Amino acid sequence: MKTLFISFLILFSFSTRVLSSEVKNPKNTEQHKDLTGGDVYVLTNGNTQFVIRSNGIISDAYPLQTTFDSISVMYSGGFFMSGKTNGEIWSNAMASGSRIVDYIDGTIGDTSAAFYVVKASDPPFGESWQNWSSAVEKGAYFYDGNGDGVYNPVDLNGNGQWDENEDCPDILGDVTVWSVYNDGVPAEDRKFTDVSPQGIEIRQTVWTKYGDDLNKNVYYIRYSIVNRGTVADTLKDVYFGFWADNDVGVYSDDLTGCSIRAQSGYTYNYGDDVQFGGSAPVVMTTLLQGPIKYTGNPDDEATNNMGELLGVPRISGAVNDTVTGFIHYMNSHPTQGDPNNKEEARNYLLGLTPQGEVVDPCNWEYGEVFGEDCSTIDGHFMYSGNPYDSIGWLNTNERDQRQMLSTGPFELIKDQPVDIIAAYHFSKGETSTQSVALGIDKAAELLNNFRPNGVDDRSGNNLVNEFKLEQNYPNPFNPTTNITYVIARSEATRQSVAVQVQLKIYDILGREVATLVNKKQAPGKYTVQFTPRYLPSGVYFYTLRAGNFVQTKKMILMK
Repeated sequence: MKTLFISFLILFSFSTRVLSSEVKNPKNTEQHKDLTGGDVYVLTNGNTQFVIRSNGIISDAYPLQTTFDSISVMYSGGFFMSGKTNGEIWSNAMASGSRIVDYIDGTIGDTSAAFYVVKASDPPFGESWQNWSSAVEKGAYFYDGNGDGVYNPVDLNGNGQWDENEDCPDILGDVTVWSVYNDGVPAEDRKFTDVSPQGIEIRQTVWTKYGDDLNKNVYYIRYSIVNRGTVADTLKDVYFGFWADNDVGVYSDDLTGCSIRAQSGYTYNYGDDVQFGGSAPVVMTTLLQGPIKYTGNPDDEATNNMGELLGVPRISGAVNDTVTGFIHYMNSHPTQGDPNNKEEARNYLLGLTPQGEVVDPCNWEYGEVFGEDCSTIDGHFMYSGNPYDSIGWLNTNERDQRQMLSTGPFELIKDQPVDIIAAYHFSKGETSTQSVALGIDKAAELLNNFRPNGVDDRSGNNLVNEFKLEQNYPNPFNPTTNITYVIARSEATRQSVAVQVQLKIYDILGREVATLVNKKQAPGKYTVQFTPRYLPSGVYFYTLRAGNFVQTKKMILMK
């Protein structure tokens, strides 16, 4: 694996800031170009190109659009988010198709627009690796080969190649593109003028992989959401939604649907499309990793898939949330249209109508239930049937659609990133409804491939051959800190054998005050959250015991 990120690849597609091919786009995007802003980057893979902006907008970069076979399939994409600050509801979004643009480029205090791009074929320690230093200063992840906590991409071994004891960027695919933006648009310039900036930064990573059928026409996106604490230390009851105004060919004949099993929402055509004919592709959004939600049950375990280099930290006493709901709304519709206020936006994120009601599949004019008892269908997930077999709740009203796939609730604690990961992917069959069936199968395969299945051995390298207890973060802390540790494989056999693990907290007098972990765990990297609700300020110690390994570190609680 040592040469994984230094070999030059035969690329099956390319990524560039300039696109020369003509895009067939029936909807006029020029009216929105004053809203979009930011740098533009175009990734390509298979039959598709995927357009992103450095401020969180997907597509909507006139005249550039996300396309399949050079025909537009996505007019505008982005997200909605809503939470509560000191009990007060707020909602914001990057949804340019709905005229809602609440985020600007850069970090809070440095609103410069920039993409940081690294390719697997780039020479190690070259220009893109050096440029990543600026991304790290703005919050980007990196692989800390020498363990000093500082990103310094230097060839320490002097052999002209990257080795595991050397730093490198957070390389997730054949092309990895990083940017950061924040919710700094003033209230008076927003659609929801009663919502002020909440001090949120989103560190966005988009990547694509070449060379196999699974990753063909697939683009991954990670939203690393950070509350910088400028308004409140904790933003509560937060929901996040992947929003899209997909236009599969002609924009006026689209249908939407979702698959709860595949954690996906999608847009498709039922019959013929003027541009694609009878075999239009499906545009899919699949939630691969939901936000971490703490349960307090020590048997629960969430994961944060950070890629082959950084591994898969495991978080005890927590789970990864799944999809909360799927809704569609329609352009210029009087009752199911663009949200007019923060409450309506939040209701959409909850899988409700703008008025806060659960949709009744038995009595809904834009869809119909076929071959099932409509009273048994969950109204939070609109059109969860199977279009290919014409079974279940289906969207039957073709028009210009918007859609949102949401997850939550979770908390945003000051300076503790919440990583949410999705895939945008595209499938095309012999008919438009067969495209949906292929897309759902692809989504299920992506989910199965993305989720870790037991042991984090990082493809056999030596990164889990040593036990390790890391310094808690943040430190000092109030009210919550995270403790990360590594359980190694068997030193004698290099096999992945579970060992008994204890992680305990002691006060300065050596008295045990909390047990965070007490169970067998397989080799891998784990993170445990510690929230001492009733302990006083002071110095505490935490001790990891795993097999014959024992290590203690100090932390400081400041209330």
